Amino acid sequence: MQLNNFANFNTLVDLLNYRAYYQPDQVALRFLKDGETETSNLTYQQLDRQSRAIATQLQSQNAIGERVLLIYPPGLEFITS
Repeated sequence: MQLNNFANFNTLVDLLNYRAYYQPDQVALRFLKDGETETSNLTYQQLDRQSRAIATQLQSQNAIGERVLLIYPPGLEFITS
């Protein structure tokens, strides 16, 4: 997989896995509270870990293949889900 050729990634998960492995400390997302002031950020490694933790929690609730409603306040938690 090459980073510059997005056609090599079949899913967003594939791209995130690649970035988490090869660019773990690079900032993936920044949350701007008022559109200008950064209040938090996530690296690719943090994004990958948090997304996997949410998936694991849903699987443990037997939510595989089921619809779920995830409600978060504005912020990066929404993106990780």
